[in-house]
Amino acid sequence: MTTPYDVPASKFIEKLAKYLKDNVEAVQPPEWAIAAKTGSHVEKQPQNPAWWYVR
Repeated sequence: MTTPYDVPASKFIEKLAKYLKDNVEAVQPPEWAIAAKTGSHVEKQPQNPAWWYVR
């Protein structure tokens, strides 16, 4: 059986983010997420529009 350790991390994260976005209602970003930063040391918002699912 294949485990997450057997797959390249970038492919796993990409597929998991798509699954979460399409199938899991509890993981939807709030309205303010488009203006949020990911840390106090960051000046701008993430450029990836699906960052909520990837982070």
